[in-house]
Amino acid sequence: PPDSPYFELALGKGRKAKTSAGSSPSDKVPPGMEVSYVVRFKPDARIDYSYDLIVATEREQFSVPIRASGGSALLDFPDHIDFGDECVVGYKSERTVYVRNIGDRSTKFLLRTMPPFSVTHPDGYLREGQACQVSVFFTPESSRHYECDLHLKYGELEAVAQVKGGAVNSRVSMSHSLLVVEDTYVGLDSQGVLTIRNDSDVPVDFSWRMFPSVDAEDEHRAKLHGKLRKEKADELLYMQQAHFSDDSDEESDSDGERLRVRRAAKIGNTLDTKYGNIAKGIKEDPMFFRDSIFGIEPLSGRVWAQSEITCTCSFAPKDALVYSCSAYLSCVGQEERGQLVVKGLGIGPKATFSYDELDVGNVFLESAHRYEVQLLNQGDIEVEFRLNNRDTAFGKRFDFRPTHGTIAVGGQCEIVVDFKPSDLGAFCEVFEWNLKGSATAVTLAFRGHSVQPTFTFDASMLNFGNVSFGFLNSRMLTLTNTSQVPCVYRLHISGDDEAPNNEFTIVPQKGSLLPSCSQK
Repeated sequence: PPDSPYFELALGKGRKAKTSAGSSPSDKVPPGMEVSYVVRFKPDARIDYSYDLIVATEREQFSVPIRASGGSALLDFPDHIDFGDECVVGYKSERTVYVRNIGDRSTKFLLRTMPPFSVTHPDGYLREGQACQVSVFFTPESSRHYECDLHLKYGELEAVAQVKGGAVNSRVSMSHSLLVVEDTYVGLDSQGVLTIRNDSDVPVDFSWRMFPSVDAEDEHRAKLHGKLRKEKADELLYMQQAHFSDDSDEESDSDGERLRVRRAAKIGNTLDTKYGNIAKGIKEDPMFFRDSIFGIEPLSGRVWAQSEITCTCSFAPKDALVYSCSAYLSCVGQEERGQLVVKGLGIGPKATFSYDELDVGNVFLESAHRYEVQLLNQGDIEVEFRLNNRDTAFGKRFDFRPTHGTIAVGGQCEIVVDFKPSDLGAFCEVFEWNLKGSATAVTLAFRGHSVQPTFTFDASMLNFGNVSFGFLNSRMLTLTNTSQVPCVYRLHISGDDEAPNNEFTIVPQKGSLLPSCSQK
C-alpha cells in the first residue's frame, strides 16, 4: 500500500481482498482482462500533494504518478493592446495595463516581447488578489504597421496577448531648406535664423548632425577606427624598434630576455590605454554638426507639441570666398534627416591706389626718379597689405617704402617709389599687393622707356678752309649735356690716325658734364 498518510489504495467496487496479513492488495489478471483499484485522498491542508504509486508484476514494475493541487494562480491580462495608427516614428508611446491575480495562489510572472515593443518590468510577483501596473512601450523605427505577441508566463501556464500599432512621420518642418547669410567681412561674423515647427501632438527632440544618415555616421566611425588602428600599429612598431636598439648591446641571457618581455608588455599596456580612450571617444561622439566657418545654436533640444523653436546660424568667413555647407536635422518622428544648405559670401578688405598705372615717359639711363602713390582703405575693416617682389630686369630697379603695413578703416598709406633704370628699352612693370583675407590682389603698374643720355654741339660742321702746311689752326665749339643726369664723355675723330701721326687734336678729349652744362 502507499506509504503516505494522504493516500490509500482499495479494491474496486464488488471485489474482495484476498491478501494475507501485512501484504499489499494483489490479484491475478487473466489475459485481456482488467482490474480496478480506488485511490483515496485525505489532505490536511490546502497545498499541493504528490506521490508515485509503484505497481509490481511477475516480470516488471512501473510507477503511476498521483498529483493533487491545493490551488492555482490565475492572472487576468488583456488579450489585445492597440497603440493606434498615429504613433510618431522614433517617439516612445506608452500604454499601461493591469496584471491581476484572480486565483487562490501567489505566483511569479515573466513578460517578454520583441522590438519595437518593450515593457518596463518584465518580471514580478503577485499574491492572491493582488494587481500591478505594467507599462508597454512602442518605439517604431519607420512609418508602417507593427504586430507582435506579448507572452505572459507564470507557473506552468502561459498567456499570449496581441500588441499592434502603426507609425507615421511627425509633422515637423523647417522654415528654410536653403539659408543664405548676408555678405560678411573677413574677421567679422553675421547671423541668420530659421525655425523648426512641430505641428504634431507630441514633443519632438532634435539635433543637428554632420551626416545625412546613421549609416553614414557608422561608416565615418569605421574609417576613424581604421586610421586609429594603423596609428597604433605604427607607434607600437616604432617604440619596439627603439627599445630593441637600446637592448642590442645587452647580453642575451635569461635576465635580458625577461627585461625585454616586461618592456614589451608595458609598451602594449600603455598604447592600449591611450588608443582605447580615443576609440571610446569616437564611439561615444554623437556626431553633432561642426564646421570651421558656420555654426548652429542650439545644436540639440526639444520642440514641444504645436510650437516652434528658433535656431541661429552664425557665419565667420576667413577669406573672401563663397562658402557653402550642409547640416542635417535629425528629429524624433522623422525617418529621414532634413537637409539644410547654408551659404555665405566672405568680403575681403577693400583697397585701391590713387592711380592704377603711371606712364613715366622717357627716363634716362641711371637717372634717379621718385614717385608717390596713396593706398586707400575703402572697406569697413582694416587692411593688411604686403608687396609681392617682382624679379625682372626693370622690376628690381623699383624700390617701395613701405612694402607692408596696416591701414585703418577710412585711412590711407603713402607709398614712396624710387626708380633708377640700369638697362635701355621699353618697360611695363605691374606690381601686385596682397591684402590679407582677400583672394584678389591690388595692382600698381609703371610703364615707360629707358633711353641713353643726349649731347649736342653748337655747330654741325667745322670748316678749317685753306690752311698752311705745318702751321697750327684751331676752331672752337661747345658740347652741351641736354640730359638730366651727369655724363662722362670721350671725343675722337673718325678716320684720323692715332698720335703721334694724327692730324687733329681735341682739347679736352674727355671729361664729364653735369645736367644742362656745357664744355668748350
